Amino acid sequence: MNLTDTPVVLKKCVILGVCMLGFGIPWSSALFRLSFPLIFISIFWVAMIAIKRDGGLRADIKAVAMEPFTWLISLFVFWVVASGIWTVAGVAYYKFDTSQYLKLLMIPALVILIKNFLQDKERLLIYIYLLGVLALTLPTALDALGIFNYFNINAVQYKNAAYRDGSFSYFRNHIVHGFHVGALAAIVFLHAILFVKSRLVAFAIVLYAIVDILFWTSGRMALLGLFAGLVFVVLVSIINADEFLVRIGQGRYLIVSFSIILLVAIWFGLDGIYDRYQSVVSEVSQYFKSDVVTSAGTRIHFWLVSINIFFDSWLIGAGSGAFRHTLELSNDAFFATGYSHTHNEYLTILSQFGLVGFLLLSSAIYLLIKEALRHQDPWIGRGFLCLLVIFAVNALSDSSLYNQWEGWALVYFSAVMIGSRRA
Repeated sequence: MNLTDTPVVLKKCVILGVCMLGFGIPWSSALFRLSFPLIFISIFWVAMIAIKRDGGLRADIKAVAMEPFTWLISLFVFWVVASGIWTVAGVAYYKFDTSQYLKLLMIPALVILIKNFLQDKERLLIYIYLLGVLALTLPTALDALGIFNYFNINAVQYKNAAYRDGSFSYFRNHIVHGFHVGALAAIVFLHAILFVKSRLVAFAIVLYAIVDILFWTSGRMALLGLFAGLVFVVLVSIINADEFLVRIGQGRYLIVSFSIILLVAIWFGLDGIYDRYQSVVSEVSQYFKSDVVTSAGTRIHFWLVSINIFFDSWLIGAGSGAFRHTLELSNDAFFATGYSHTHNEYLTILSQFGLVGFLLLSSAIYLLIKEALRHQDPWIGRGFLCLLVIFAVNALSDSSLYNQWEGWALVYFSAVMIGSRRA
């Protein structure tokens, strides 16, 4: 596409819309929602230009449309929509659950916008997301450090009512907060390994993220996601041994200092880690003894319900909305909790869309992983994989794709990674 012939307003509309989306996903619901009019206007405008006069843009759109991952994503969404034919759920539950997966169709649309209007600015899009995560953590830090109390700032209306005391999550719940902060730690840790000049700042941000999850918030899966992301970065760096050793050697004293500080932070956080482990054990025990409604107990109960739904309709699934319908129909005691999903993305897909839906989505993700592994920019490619690892861990106890903020983060990073490929 020849950008010199493109209206300046369209360029600004695309850039502003995509940047607002990236910044809004982790932190600002307002910016997130305001980004969509700009993005949809841009998509429509680009389509009109392609139809009327730009053959190059038409070729780009056709190329993205013919990508295997686009076909698989589209087939999965089609399968979700088509499950309305056989779903056991009513119209309201079917429509709501189906709407949660339509976001996947935004990946190819965003790829076209990024590829044509944000060339060589893809790293900036990741930095914007990371800035959004830092904005998310700012009130957490101010509250945890006593700044709010010292200046008599009342921000309680923005504070999330987490399930445990001692949590300082704002704007998002502790699960979403932990997911984004874990992604921040892993992606910035990767940045510290790949880029020497900014290593000091990057290590400081990683330590800040670790302190946030260890001491300031109460998320339990956040701990697993955090350590999974950091371990993944170390492993992938060791696999690329030559590059890793050269870059590490250029800042060995800083790395040793960071490692010592990290070990000290973990040492002081051991009590908190053990407390979270004990809380999970206690809640699981309570559930099996007396069906007490707890965070872990509710999840186990929902998982068992979903497994039963899956075995009843393992090939094509029970249809979109089936999980909530089953709880309601059986007068399940846990239906009153108001949760609309299984709290496990794997079981959500398997129970409602069967092995067919699970294989379609898994195949699409497999292709995205292949693209990330051969991406010419190691930070963008591996950064996507970092987010995917934390997403996969989080999906064990939350329906991460079904949910808004985790699912949109995956959509955003997928689009940035695919849109920034070079032939």
